[in-house]
Amino acid sequence: MTMRGSNVVIIGGRSGMGFATAQLTRHEGANVTIVSRSSEKLQEAARQIGEVKIIVADFTNESDVERIFRDMDHVDHIFVSAGSYFGAKVIGTDLELFRSDVAQKFWGPLYVVRNAAPSLHSVAPKPVSPEPARHSGSAASTAGCGARTSTRSC
Repeated sequence: MTMRGSNVVIIGGRSGMGFATAQLTRHEGANVTIVSRSSEKLQEAARQIGEVKIIVADFTNESDVERIFRDMDHVDHIFVSAGSYFGAKVIGTDLELFRSDVAQKFWGPLYVVRNAAPSLHSVAPKPVSPEPARHSGSAASTAGCGARTSTRSC
């Protein structure tokens, strides 16, 4: 598959796997948009990658995600690498850590899928879930699709 001319949105594109994906897809000729919460770090990533569009947004905030895709009429690929992992005991751990983890693993990907769907061009978006077919199309399977999907359409 060629990336030349593709429109790629990378959420979490300022470091790690997202940054490497942005570098590679840009090198392959894609039009790349990187999204992160930190303006400073996004600007530094853009300087290192080259010609990319940057959007400061928190993908766990639905209005931020709406803003990411509001003016995009054509998106070919979306890669979500934002978020972090924490391991903690259930007892004695501040519930805000769990809320943050759920927001990053469930709500963020769900917001991305819902708001990007009108702009996706390759294939009509459809939820993919390891759950039985009767759950297809549910919010949980759609969010799971977003969480498990990189450049594959849901």
